[in-house]
Amino acid sequence: MSGERRAMNGTRIRDLEADDCVLLASLHVNYFGPSIIHDFGEKFLRFCYEGMVDARWGKTLVFVRNGESLGFATVVFDVRRFFREILARRGFVMGLEVLKTIARHPGLTGNVLRAARYPGTFAAETKAELLTLIVREDVRGAGTGSSLIEEVISILLEKQLKSFKVSVKKNWTRALDFYIRKGFEIIGEMDDGKEGLLFLRYDLTR
Repeated sequence: MSGERRAMNGTRIRDLEADDCVLLASLHVNYFGPSIIHDFGEKFLRFCYEGMVDARWGKTLVFVRNGESLGFATVVFDVRRFFREILARRGFVMGLEVLKTIARHPGLTGNVLRAARYPGTFAAETKAELLTLIVREDVRGAGTGSSLIEEVISILLEKQLKSFKVSVKKNWTRALDFYIRKGFEIIGEMDDGKEGLLFLRYDLTR
């Protein structure tokens, strides 16, 4: 059983468990929308999350209420090392899914190149990143995202890190407003072959 980090008012935030991976991949597909890795399919994403269980260079937190998972967040302490760790664990099966997808949709080859470049994006600003924050649509606005952000900040402070970043699609105004309200500042952008990504940074030393 993975560790429970916080319990409050009938809810709890706990570490990712192996049994969560199918659900998290489904939430990722349904709520995150098209992205660099999203196009490789739900099975690919499930393998990704399997590689994250008990990861050394990152942590995935699951928000649970009455036994039901309402959202989750993945925070990484060093993006390059985290991706190398996941590839070492599940890279073979992930690679097979990528090859199958490209065989059906050759135009997605560019996604592989963008995914390879992603870990180095704004690495000079900070190595740590909030890689995903996904909350079920029917419970948004109820504090789930804020609770996960607070726990992410607590973990990074425990690690004595000075800052972390997050990427948001340019056309996701609601998510962008959420992060700016939380104290993030825009530091730049990236071409993801779709709408484009904005990167924001949070200063943990203030």
